[in-house]
Amino acid sequence: MSQPDPDPEPATGDQTDARRLHASLQRLRRSPDPVLRDLADDLLAGRLSLRDVTTNNQALPLLQRGLDRYTEWRKSVSDQEFAQLVDRAQHIDDQLSAEDGDGHG
Repeated sequence: MSQPDPDPEPATGDQTDARRLHASLQRLRRSPDPVLRDLADDLLAGRLSLRDVTTNNQALPLLQRGLDRYTEWRKSVSDQEFAQLVDRAQHIDDQLSAEDGDGHG
């Protein structure tokens, strides 16, 4: 394995995406689930990549549970409600990108 990257960034994307990913991983470090905490630590330390997580036997059940919860939630909202949420999320993303001055959005 190569040396860990002390400040891992997504392979593609921009600085705003990298900061958002980093902030999300920092939140996962405070998870009550020890597996999530360890995964977040390993990702932040560069010991794992996001691609590695998709094949990690400890992470797969967590990912599947999250996907199952999302699927159930998605079934519970109308297409109109979902479209409104997507629009709202895009608006927030545009605002954050503008604040960061990266023009992404």
